[in-house]
Amino acid sequence: RDNFYDVAMRGHFAWIVGYHGTILRSQDQGLTWELQPSGTTEALFRVSAVNANEAWIAGSYGTILHTRDGGKSWHKQQTPTEEHLFGLDFINSRKGWAVGVGEFGRIYRTRDGGLSWTKQNSPIEVPFISGASRNLFRLLMSDSRSGWAFGLDGVILTSQDGQNWEMAAQDGGSPADAKRYHLFSASSVGLKNWAVGERGTILMSRIDSRRWDASGAKSSPSNLNGIAFSADDTGLIVGNRGIILRTDDAGKQWTPVRIALKGSTNGVP
Repeated sequence: RDNFYDVAMRGHFAWIVGYHGTILRSQDQGLTWELQPSGTTEALFRVSAVNANEAWIAGSYGTILHTRDGGKSWHKQQTPTEEHLFGLDFINSRKGWAVGVGEFGRIYRTRDGGLSWTKQNSPIEVPFISGASRNLFRLLMSDSRSGWAFGLDGVILTSQDGQNWEMAAQDGGSPADAKRYHLFSASSVGLKNWAVGERGTILMSRIDSRRWDASGAKSSPSNLNGIAFSADDTGLIVGNRGIILRTDDAGKQWTPVRIALKGSTNGVP
């Protein structure tokens, strides 16, 4: 079964991306899915959609894909690096961030829809020669200036200007459990932020708080790699071995989704 690395939702539309260039699209909030041609065999780690038609995907070896037609066609775009891009987040058609370049904790920003990128100040960026591993996997931007970045060993960074990043406060910024598990993705719904990660980790934080705690929601023991919500409290989580979880109540309960891909003989549980 394919590993799914991320999911994005906009209204009734959703995308899943994963191993070997996999792109799936749903038009009914994740109940049914169809394959889309990606034009690449690279691993696709993150997808960010600004509406039902326009989205970006980040992947291995600096891959960035862009669509303006709902995913009927995906086009390779300018990339700031040849290392892996583990995350990106666009808040509109022009402004976006990319994180987790290789193992170096770098953060890049674009103001022109991904045509060009500039490097931001990251407190965990390390040189290649150090051999350290400080990956960042996910961005959650509240607006064009403020947001969170999540990564290995429960690392959580925060920014108030979209250019300079700092470690979240230890007194509630990251709970003890989060320090032991990697955090791979994050999303928000209502007044709450959510983060998912290694070994079924699901964390929750109020938007006006710096504190992250275990949500208490039942999940899978496998790695959870992506989470997304639509405006009506419907949400999706994806993970290793084709895991898809769905909620209709803003994350209080999550239930597995079994799908058969349109146009494919492969069943995805």
